[in-house]
Amino acid sequence: KVHAGRRLVKHFGKTVCDLPPNNGSMHIERYKEDFELAKSLNLNSIRTSVEWSRIEPRMGEVDKGVLDFYKEYFSTLKSNGLKSFVTLHHFSNPKWIHELGGWLSQDVSKRFLTYVEFVARELCEFIDFALLFNEPGVYAFLAYYKGEKGLPPYEKNFSKLVKALENIKSTLIQASDVLRSYGFKGKIGFPSFVPNTHPVSSFSLRARVYARQAWSNLFYDVLDETSPSVDFIGVDYYTKNFVDSTGRIVFSTIEPEALTRVLATIYLRYKKPVAVLENGLATRNDALKTRYLVDHLYSVYKAIEAGVPVLCYLWWSFLHGYEWEGYGYQPFFALVDVGEDYTRKPTQTAQQFSEIARTRIISVDLLHKVRETSYPKKIKDWRLLDQELQVTT
Repeated sequence: KVHAGRRLVKHFGKTVCDLPPNNGSMHIERYKEDFELAKSLNLNSIRTSVEWSRIEPRMGEVDKGVLDFYKEYFSTLKSNGLKSFVTLHHFSNPKWIHELGGWLSQDVSKRFLTYVEFVARELCEFIDFALLFNEPGVYAFLAYYKGEKGLPPYEKNFSKLVKALENIKSTLIQASDVLRSYGFKGKIGFPSFVPNTHPVSSFSLRARVYARQAWSNLFYDVLDETSPSVDFIGVDYYTKNFVDSTGRIVFSTIEPEALTRVLATIYLRYKKPVAVLENGLATRNDALKTRYLVDHLYSVYKAIEAGVPVLCYLWWSFLHGYEWEGYGYQPFFALVDVGEDYTRKPTQTAQQFSEIARTRIISVDLLHKVRETSYPKKIKDWRLLDQELQVTT
């Protein structure tokens, strides 16, 4: 199946989560138009979110108005014939969790499970695929090790990173049980970011260690512990990343063929279906973006041909949205651009995706055509690709 992913922007208007407010794409007000547009583009799935801080803006208090909104929202999504991939935690939290100690605290784990129970009781009939927690390893790293450039509470402490991640893993296992206890009939999983890290120099022992640690500590360790509790393994895949002796990513390259290997390796390791929940390129260069799309869809096809049960392919993202770590609205991943007056305009990449979704075919001619466009040899920051393209052209 061919799908497209997107995000529910949580940053327009007055924010109740623990991230600063920003103007968004106004999806909350224009979701009916957005769902109709997705359907017109021959897409059959939407990745979106339920926001914990909107459901429970103050500890122990449920906002009934927000619940009514979500019921109408998901009902409209289903009426358009779209499958729902619903993220229950996408990096943002209610502000009040930090008074309890954040994700270092068992109390926050219990509060999250209460929130999951509420979602299961009130919204599970609308959810086809429940994504419990977006990229647990990345979240723990950004919140407890990245410091001021990360996420609240902006810690830089390895011991706290480990403690938070252990708490999150345990919570995910329990959250799966909570959903099933309410008769949830959909599939349960969560997205994990594929680090695809490699040493910038094979002669640097420290670089090799950092590259391996990213794979083990933030990816495989999480999946090894939680995989028995989920129905599928979700991956977010973007680039090949080269790290130096300090663990810093010094540059990235685009390597679509690695996605085939990742999907096959994960299936052989865990014996469960695999879902590509994020894949995308941050550029307004449609030729480059379309090549990236086609090449990665072809890599998914090669994995399926090799016997890997791939549930879906979701492009990140459907609408132009907010990126973490201070990037704001600079990276342009979107299939659909959003103008200053909030009008929606599908990109040329969206039109090509629509045709592939309609026909379920990637022709040899299309592969040859898109590959007339060359990838950059090295990318300093893959989320600011357009800035680098302006410098080099």
